[in-house]
Amino acid sequence: MRPTPTRPAFDRIARPYRWLEYLSFGPLLERCRFYRLPQLADARSALVLGDGDGRFLARLLKSNPQLRVDAVDLSPAMLQLLSNRAAEAGALDQVTLHCTDAREFIPTASYDLVVTHFFLDCFTRDELHALTGRIRSHLTPGARWVVSEFAIPPGVVSLPARFIVWILYVTFGLLTGLEVRRLPDYTAALKGAGFSLRGRRGWLRDVLVSELWESGQPTVRVAPGIHESMTSIGSSLLQPPDPCPPSSVPGFDPTIPPFRGPDPGTDSPPDPIPPPEPDPEPQLPPGPSPTPAP
Repeated sequence: MRPTPTRPAFDRIARPYRWLEYLSFGPLLERCRFYRLPQLADARSALVLGDGDGRFLARLLKSNPQLRVDAVDLSPAMLQLLSNRAAEAGALDQVTLHCTDAREFIPTASYDLVVTHFFLDCFTRDELHALTGRIRSHLTPGARWVVSEFAIPPGVVSLPARFIVWILYVTFGLLTGLEVRRLPDYTAALKGAGFSLRGRRGWLRDVLVSELWESGQPTVRVAPGIHESMTSIGSSLLQPPDPCPPSSVPGFDPTIPPFRGPDPGTDSPPDPIPPPEPDPEPQLPPGPSPTPAP
């Protein structure tokens, strides 16, 4: 019998979340969240996991009045803050709230956008592989996944970055009961689910990163016998006999394989990342707010 996952208590940090965020990283976490907004204006159906107090979602809804959103969060207090911000944006009717653990959430719609801001670091490697695999089956071809996360860059910055991340995990463990203590390899989980990295932007020497991933076409699986029959029929119908067989061409050497171009299975290079937008002046609310999920 599979053990029930331990659920962190994020209600404890819901109201002071934004203040804690500014005390730790200033405006950089918010800048990282908002960086991809100009690229998401054409999204129509989004799954937003763990957006915290909803600052990103409110901005996204304002810029995209056609968007329908499933917002998933384990914390009722976080969802209430998110709901309040969506209402202030006049877009609450575009949002369906799901107060549940993302590890247990079963999508009921098809999405062309998934958003996870400082959220994937709350899971183990196995949990992430299960999560990305389950969500992948509910995405449209070419769907995008926006990730904001902490990272351990190589080189001399590695040691201070590890210390910062360790401090964050210890702090969140004490405040919420989060049991994870190291950054999981979420890139392996996304690649395993058929996503390719299309853009990456870093802050603090790449300790904070914003990434844009894109899914490929879904794989159609056909029984081997049927596949072979269809291939042979298609070849005979769609390809007329070659009027000039290679063997009749002077100098033709059948031992030299034909050039077939680059391997279509390799990932294309990431798209160039647009320059960042001017930073908005942070507007702190009169009340407390939330802290970034490590």
